[in-house]
Amino acid sequence: MLSARRLAPLVTAFVFLAAPRAAHADDAQDAAACNPAYEEADVLLRAGGTKLLDAKEKLLVCASPACKPWMVKECTKLLSELEARLPSVVFDAKDADGQPIVDATVSSGERALAERLDGRAIVVGPGERTFVFTTPDGRRTTVTAIVREGEKAQRVTAVFGPSEAPAAPPPPPPPPAPPAENVAPPPPVDSPAPER
Repeated sequence: MLSARRLAPLVTAFVFLAAPRAAHADDAQDAAACNPAYEEADVLLRAGGTKLLDAKEKLLVCASPACKPWMVKECTKLLSELEARLPSVVFDAKDADGQPIVDATVSSGERALAERLDGRAIVVGPGERTFVFTTPDGRRTTVTAIVREGEKAQRVTAVFGPSEAPAAPPPPPPPPAPPAENVAPPPPVDSPAPER
């Protein structure tokens, strides 16, 4: 059996020899993703509009150091140009009295965009967008906006109507009839006379 003293150098040597292979495998996998990402980014950039956010994801892949230097340079340049085209929005919400609401969330489709309305600009794809604002008490309102390509910090404001008022309480029961005051008893009913 190997002693701990003899085993330690073997473990250390194994770690140093295996680590570069694992890193090389990751680099090879990343490099294999470069060409498809570059080609898909080109198609998405040409499509424009709602595809620009998808193009950004692809450009980030082909701008990685694992890709060929010419590709990194080209994807970095395209990414910079794309940043200028991507619009951003700033969400606001107000209650029926015009008071700001900051604890609402905002989503669009399946994508959560904001967990809180803090005044920060959020990058979205250009085009017609439907934003759903939701308050912690479950009230929802929808705002549809045209988000223009290249426009930064476009305001999108939701106005919530009044909270549903609680149901009105039932009317009070009618007051009891007033007590009778010295009312004479009804007259006796005459009994019919006996027949003759």
